[in-house]
Amino acid sequence: MTLYFDCIVDSPHTSAINTHIAWHAQSACLAVAAYSEEKGGTVNVYTGEGKLCEEVEIPPHPTAQVTSMVWHPSKRVMAVGWESGELFLWNDHEHELREIQSLHRAPISVLLFSAAGTRLISADAVCFFGLARAAVSGDERALDIFSSWRPRTGHKHLGMMGTAKDNLNFFLGSSTGVLYHVNETGNCVEVLQADGGIKRLLHHGSRNLLVVITESLVLGQFSVAVDGSVTEINRVKLSGRTNDIQVAWAGAGLLAVSTGDSSVRLWNLDSGDNNVLSLRGPSYRDQEFVMCLSYSSNKNILCAGTNLGSVAMWKYEESKLTEEEYVRDPEKDWKLQNPTVISGTVKQVAWGSAQNLLGVNTVRDVYILNEQHMVASYKDQVSVVQVSPTQLSVDVFSGGSHLELRAEIQVRGVHNSLDHLLLWNMKKMVVYEITSDATHLRVVGLEAKPHTQGKQMGDYIKDFGEIISARCNCNGTRVSIAVAQTSLLPDPKLYIWDIESESFTYFNFASGRSEDDDVDGTAPPNSAESVSSKEEGINSRAKRETAQEVGGRFVMSHMWDAEDPRLLVCEAKSLHNTKKQKDHYLSSASKEEKPAVMLVSLFVSPDHGNIVQDAFALSPSFSRLLGVQVPFFYLLNSHDAEKKARTFAL
Repeated sequence: MTLYFDCIVDSPHTSAINTHIAWHAQSACLAVAAYSEEKGGTVNVYTGEGKLCEEVEIPPHPTAQVTSMVWHPSKRVMAVGWESGELFLWNDHEHELREIQSLHRAPISVLLFSAAGTRLISADAVCFFGLARAAVSGDERALDIFSSWRPRTGHKHLGMMGTAKDNLNFFLGSSTGVLYHVNETGNCVEVLQADGGIKRLLHHGSRNLLVVITESLVLGQFSVAVDGSVTEINRVKLSGRTNDIQVAWAGAGLLAVSTGDSSVRLWNLDSGDNNVLSLRGPSYRDQEFVMCLSYSSNKNILCAGTNLGSVAMWKYEESKLTEEEYVRDPEKDWKLQNPTVISGTVKQVAWGSAQNLLGVNTVRDVYILNEQHMVASYKDQVSVVQVSPTQLSVDVFSGGSHLELRAEIQVRGVHNSLDHLLLWNMKKMVVYEITSDATHLRVVGLEAKPHTQGKQMGDYIKDFGEIISARCNCNGTRVSIAVAQTSLLPDPKLYIWDIESESFTYFNFASGRSEDDDVDGTAPPNSAESVSSKEEGINSRAKRETAQEVGGRFVMSHMWDAEDPRLLVCEAKSLHNTKKQKDHYLSSASKEEKPAVMLVSLFVSPDHGNIVQDAFALSPSFSRLLGVQVPFFYLLNSHDAEKKARTFAL
């Protein structure tokens, strides 16, 4: 289960109204356009934590406000269009703001980079034909700055699109209902006269379909020929509370449409099927309407902002057919999540950056929502489970008592003992003292002291990127560490730091083998033919069988037993979407479908290494491992079940 933590961007203009927000597709950079009588029009850029990027200096406009802005698809270059018709490019690499000389004399209403970012299309509210010339010829000197730019975050291996062949053909819709096609040479041709002004254009690339939505709420589908001419396939009249239509792609060929009511209609352009997602349940109120939409293809989440301050999310998870079902119901695959509630009407939501952050604009404030895994802890018959960013549920099993705690911080981590509860985030740690009957908590002051000298993980781990999680055993002699590689993908190896001997070992969940048997992660351990004793042959076969059972995975979570410093339990997930390793040592049985998540217990010993003691599948009715105290595992029920901890015998 995950939660969304919100933070307000640290705006230097408290009295300004926020008119636009725009994420960079890869870097955690959120551009916010604002306007105030005192400062005029401003553009500021913020980090993923909401901090102002002071090195981005775009001078305010004393009399005009921003009417459009867009980031380059891969480079940290931003185009900004103003109410006055002025057009600027900000180059973050050289910290340079350059004005592009254009024909615009009216508010710039459209800014759009081509797919590979080699051309910038601009349009204003009046001078359409000036747009066609300016969009194709452009200011080549200004656009040349793209070719020498290199991203600062190169260690993340961000894809550069500039080397690919760019498609420079595009469509333009006008307020008079005329649809134009402009080819790569700049030739502009009228291809359609619609019934009313054109509000939105969307292109379905895989089938080369153009979706046209007019001010009269008519949605038409058109096939596109090589020369840009269009042929109508069908048209539908939409109905809704207002004419302020919201449209977003919600998957390949799947269109999400809302017309200001409490629902979102999903339209499958390939099959023609449609279904409705509604704001239902106790978390939503009467007269709550959808104001804006945004979809994240990385997370399969459709987000809707409402007039009452809710940020609603539907997550797409394909469900399995039951014995009574013969045809899949698409609505059941979209799971409505608990909303994040903020202050004010949500005017704009936007997903962005490689971190899949969500920007929310309420005009008065701009929020950044960041998904975090729900944290939980178990020790000494006390469980602590997070239920919201600031709320935790505390249960003392020995006394049967329960307490709801509302913390003073947004909690990113939690740990408990019988007497104390430790909470922390990126800035602060808070320690609470727990009474025996858990009827109340009080904040106490404790001093944190280093237990041992730190280690530079890059000195011991190849292709080290960053630490994902670290856990210490009950007597402080070993630390288990899950890391990400430089690509930021999880390393399938779980590393064990022996503090007393200052040594590092690992267990490779991709191959299912410990360090002693894991040769390049793919080669088999010593075979029966190469050993001299029957005992070693039996031991080798046991390792093969273990590798078949637990291999092909990566670690989601790991924790040590509360009393035995040698027992380590890992929650390991199957590597569904990664390329299978070539391991001829594994038999055909390993190719059978494996459970999605397994609990694997390891016995960690300096004499015998890291040995798999037991492994079994984690039932979908449980969401995660909560704690270990022999002879029990403590598991947390899934989202659909009652949210309490349950025990499972070792």
